[in-house]
Amino acid sequence: MVSIRIVFIFSILWRVPARPCDVPSAYIKASLEEYYKILVQIPPGMEFCDATLKKFGVNSVKDLALELERGIYGLNQSRSLRNELLVSTLVKIGFEQCITNSCVFYKADGSATVLLGVYVDNIIFTGTSMDAVDRILTGMNVLELRYLGALFEFLRHAFPPV
Repeated sequence: MVSIRIVFIFSILWRVPARPCDVPSAYIKASLEEYYKILVQIPPGMEFCDATLKKFGVNSVKDLALELERGIYGLNQSRSLRNELLVSTLVKIGFEQCITNSCVFYKADGSATVLLGVYVDNIIFTGTSMDAVDRILTGMNVLELRYLGALFEFLRHAFPPV
């Protein structure tokens, strides 16, 4: 939450409105790494014909399991996988992670600086110019960000217009 406040303070100082975004389905976008092999039981109602069971060398559906390829909600590793995806995406487009607050990222190139704060699957952007913020938002299309509109309230905090 501190990261959101930091971005909002800079939004006021730079007189550029903060832009809130949401990462829809953030937890299931991250793929499981090679070192994560997670198996789940076959869900009730999922049936296999005898030929398929024989192909796998089992007699019953109870002897089968499914291997996850992507993170799911409720999985212990989901948060860290989502965070790895977000950090790697931001680093690829030139952001640096703040040393003192790992939820704050910044990018300075020439005359423009863009600052963003992350809180779970919510991201808030600001910068020294609106054009710089817009360029960054288009560069982050990998995450399929959903712009939440003008910032008057974010995570139950009211913000006056800049």
